[in-house]
Amino acid sequence: MDRKSKALIVGIDDYESVSPLRGCVNDTRDIADVLIQVFEFPADSVKVLVDRDVRRSKLRPLMNWLFEDMAEGDRAVFHFSGHGSQVVDEEGEETDGLDEILCLQDMSFDRPSSYLTDDELARWTKRCPRGVILNVFLDCCHSGTGTRKLIPPLKTLPSSRYPRIIESTTAHRVAQHQLALQPHLTGAGPGLTLESMAELARALAEPPPEDQVLARFVDPPLEVQRRMVRRLETRTRSRAEPFEVVPGLNHLLLAACQDYQTAADASIDGQFRGAFSCYLGRILREAGRELDRHELILRLTRILSDHRFEQVPRLEAAHAHGPLLSLGTDEPSSDQTLVTELPAQPDPGILDTDSPAPPPERPTPADGSELYRELLATFNRLLDLIQPSFPSPSEPGRPTAAGLRHVVYVHGIGPHSAGYSDRWWSALSPHAPSLRPGIRGGNRHEVLWSDLVNRPGPTAEGRDPASDRLAHQIREELQGRALWFVEGHRALESSGDPPVERLEHDAIIRGVLSGIDDFARYMTSPALRRAVLERFAAVVRPLLHAQQSLILISHSWGTVVAFEGLRQLEADPAIPPDSIHAWFTVGSALSISAVRRNLMRRVPDGRKPRSVACWINVNARGDLIGGPLQAQGFGVDVERLGLPPVGCGPLNLVCAHASYFEARNLAVNRDVFAAFIERS
Repeated sequence: MDRKSKALIVGIDDYESVSPLRGCVNDTRDIADVLIQVFEFPADSVKVLVDRDVRRSKLRPLMNWLFEDMAEGDRAVFHFSGHGSQVVDEEGEETDGLDEILCLQDMSFDRPSSYLTDDELARWTKRCPRGVILNVFLDCCHSGTGTRKLIPPLKTLPSSRYPRIIESTTAHRVAQHQLALQPHLTGAGPGLTLESMAELARALAEPPPEDQVLARFVDPPLEVQRRMVRRLETRTRSRAEPFEVVPGLNHLLLAACQDYQTAADASIDGQFRGAFSCYLGRILREAGRELDRHELILRLTRILSDHRFEQVPRLEAAHAHGPLLSLGTDEPSSDQTLVTELPAQPDPGILDTDSPAPPPERPTPADGSELYRELLATFNRLLDLIQPSFPSPSEPGRPTAAGLRHVVYVHGIGPHSAGYSDRWWSALSPHAPSLRPGIRGGNRHEVLWSDLVNRPGPTAEGRDPASDRLAHQIREELQGRALWFVEGHRALESSGDPPVERLEHDAIIRGVLSGIDDFARYMTSPALRRAVLERFAAVVRPLLHAQQSLILISHSWGTVVAFEGLRQLEADPAIPPDSIHAWFTVGSALSISAVRRNLMRRVPDGRKPRSVACWINVNARGDLIGGPLQAQGFGVDVERLGLPPVGCGPLNLVCAHASYFEARNLAVNRDVFAAFIERS
């Protein structure tokens, strides 16, 4: 009797309410062709389901169809290309309290019928008839790290306007895309004109779709993100392993990436594809269906690394060897020559698997990275040449350092005096050559406003009830965060710290709560708010009028001042859009709900200020004032959360809030600040 072969191939590009993808439908065509041509599946037994058809009502009957009338020795394949994510485990089976999910076309975190959990998939595989050879291929990300590059699920607007890219891979691809210009840069060609330089600058700032690499992941709700942080803070990562033998497993699982990584959706050889599916199909076409599974996963790992995709695929099966669509064995065939070496894999940071890689050692020009660096340097030289001239330094309110990139710092609550940014600048300057010389009063500027608010508090008779209410609300929220953070920390690690219930009386929490009365007065006093925002505008407005190349770094409660100040400056028609190349909100008080409720009336929404090209939000573990902003509805482009609080103990919450500007904190100063500044 002939053996039966069935396959269900699923791909979703056109999602209803989360970020769209581009290569999933192409994946379905290619994988179906591989099964038909290489593995000799009957064409009428390969079912393909794409886009709006990938809803539970159509998907589940076909998943059941895969097992109908199947017997020992028959072959079944399920392939999924699309978004993955995580939700809270309602069944209590997962040690981390999270379920991985496959996002169907109508994906909504509020509707369980719009996704498939890993528990459901596990139950489904157990229904596979005994002896049937089942292979499951998943080209999606269902990790606990997140990319911080997709539209937050709380936003319900169509997301087609908001593709987000994996920065490091995209940068490399842009460089590769411009390799034809290398003769101009090396002197072999006629040189670059201003027009061609401008065109290249636009290409790097806004890469065309074919140079953008999307992540197949949807940011989960805030509670899930918090659980991710708790899990990853104490997780010990070993080198990524591409293969695991699972005795008794009744199917073979081949996944696009590890559980802390993202799966790439990119343009490969002129066609949008999932990197995993594309190279899987390519290897199987070249090597044939008898290729040993162990060798397959190693080849797949190597080719993804060679093409600069950071994901490491993973294969789980009951046996180490044998072709994909076979029961397998624990011994390789005598004529098989296995690949034994894997490329070294970087250890991904907490919640930061898509972050720009640290500056590499000088590469060879052939790989495109050198060209990318040369282009950036050339653009910066060009900016020096074409910056407009300015009035003499004696004219008030005008910048005095023409032809340079400028950086503006905005401090938080607490006493600050002129020169407070000197330490901040010394930590950043080794990694950001485009901002040099960084002379205070030249191309480095400080917004000073603490003297307006850090004054002795009013007497009981003169206190403002509205200010007191707001200060109380902020304190309660921060105390709740502190308790949550410490409880989560102690639940995962033994600690000899004081009892949790004493935390609010500890000097640590008192330090976090200091200055709240001052900031509450800022938010409830129109006159005080106006005076502070005038200080901000006095520094920033002249630079924007002069069309200077501007970077803005704001910290703590100063992020609120910067947000309101930038939104207020939108009324000035002389300020061009996207003139602030990068705005960093660091340990941002905008994450506090009581603060968000009391923003200026003209800025009730979280829309990104018109003058900002890229908004990057940064937060360290244990920094109670900062936190995620995308999930709160703010128009942040990139988030870097859960960064290590350099130089701080595990429960030193005050230290965590100040840790960003330590010279040793390369994760912030080099890998976030400088990485985005040098690309902007």
